[in-house]
Amino acid sequence: RGNLMGFSERAKERQHKFEEEFKHDTQEIENALKKIVTPEGEVEDEF
Repeated sequence: RGNLMGFSERAKERQHKFEEEFKHDTQEIENALKKIVTPEGEVEDEF
């Protein structure tokens, strides 16, 4: 029973770490796309 609790905690930590990395990756992809869309560094207001 205690073993199951420990497993659950580790699973939650792993899930949290995955979500943080995913958010970070998504942010980097979005930033890269913005640079591609506006290579001159201009901000488009049409969206």
